[in-house]
Amino acid sequence: MQDTPHVPRFKFQPAAHTTWRGLSDIARFRPNTRPVEMLTEPVILRKIRQQPVALITDATATQKALFRHSSLFPKADVQQKLAYVAFGESLSGTTGAQNANQRQIMRQLLHSILGPSLQQVVQEATEDAITGWLQAGRINLSLALPELVLQVAWATLFGPGSYEGRDRDVLETAKRLDQADRGDFRGNAEVLRDLIQRFIDRRRWERLPHTNPFRHITNPDPVSQTGLTRSELLANAAGLAGSGHVTTGLTLAWALWLLGQCGTMQERLHERLKQAPNGTSAASLLALTNETMRLFPPATETMRRADYPLTIAGTRIEPGTLLIFSIYGLHRSPRYWSEPDAFKPERFLEVSSLPPSGAFIPFSGGASGCLGAAIAREELRLILTEILKRITVRVSPGMAASVGLTAGVCLYPNQPLYAEVAAN
Repeated sequence: MQDTPHVPRFKFQPAAHTTWRGLSDIARFRPNTRPVEMLTEPVILRKIRQQPVALITDATATQKALFRHSSLFPKADVQQKLAYVAFGESLSGTTGAQNANQRQIMRQLLHSILGPSLQQVVQEATEDAITGWLQAGRINLSLALPELVLQVAWATLFGPGSYEGRDRDVLETAKRLDQADRGDFRGNAEVLRDLIQRFIDRRRWERLPHTNPFRHITNPDPVSQTGLTRSELLANAAGLAGSGHVTTGLTLAWALWLLGQCGTMQERLHERLKQAPNGTSAASLLALTNETMRLFPPATETMRRADYPLTIAGTRIEPGTLLIFSIYGLHRSPRYWSEPDAFKPERFLEVSSLPPSGAFIPFSGGASGCLGAAIAREELRLILTEILKRITVRVSPGMAASVGLTAGVCLYPNQPLYAEVAAN
């Protein structure tokens, strides 16, 4: 194994060859609807049927609109409607006071999960998974890691807070999602809703702590004791199961796939985990996950509505403009990163090489940013620590070279990410 892994990337066409016929062409990230200039220019302006659109890859403007003044640039209607069609009245499918109320309640739930309980569940679930992986000898990372994360969510978000063994319903759900059309948001959401229905049918909700809002998921009243309606609870249950499974699970899969091509780097991590599991290894693991999310961000874009003028590199963006902040474009831009398509975790260990604020936003940001960012980062750290303490991952260079990208809810591989696994 060499330490220069294959990193798949999209090939974009020049703006002159990119035509946007309607909002449906830009509502979802697709290589043929994004001009290559977005990697080098701070903003690209278009007008689609009288609707002004700005495709943005400027770190300063991103920091201002998403973080410092997020109230002036609320969630775009087109993005909210897409999420509503898929999940219903979830965090991603609502706006205004309804969204703020949901965020407060879901934030409390996610905060309560962080701590010793999550650590114990991760340790036991990962040990269980590794036992099966070593027996198989060869696994599909893009199936195995999302399933592991969903098992953790099943025990914490939708369970008693303890691991009770590999759940067959979760395994079946992970397999269905792995085989689903990557671009079919509604189809993927339907698979997750089926899992939540099993959660209800099996009366698993009865075993949840009283503080967990999903305990009231079967409440027939218009509003449950938590302040959320039954439809809101159902929508957020499916949404949280999906976001954790896809984003955290896929990030772990990509990280191990990249590391599996880097023999020396993996050996160094093994040694650091043995010598100082909570010291330098933590910084190295954070750099690994940051670089993985830079190359393969959990979300490729985020959209906002300009309720206030925004100036980007001398170009004035008028109120009413649909703003598309390209996370993929920011993360792969040569304006902010040296060798932007190369896998170099060490760039996150050197202060001098860090980009300006707004150039690295794996969880978006501001009032509409990812609510589960903290728990996702903790799961990434805990799961990678358990895995790398116990096994070595190897990825064939020939097989790695054939892997490309598929655009969907996240950045998926266009084929399974196979790896050989062996005990350390």
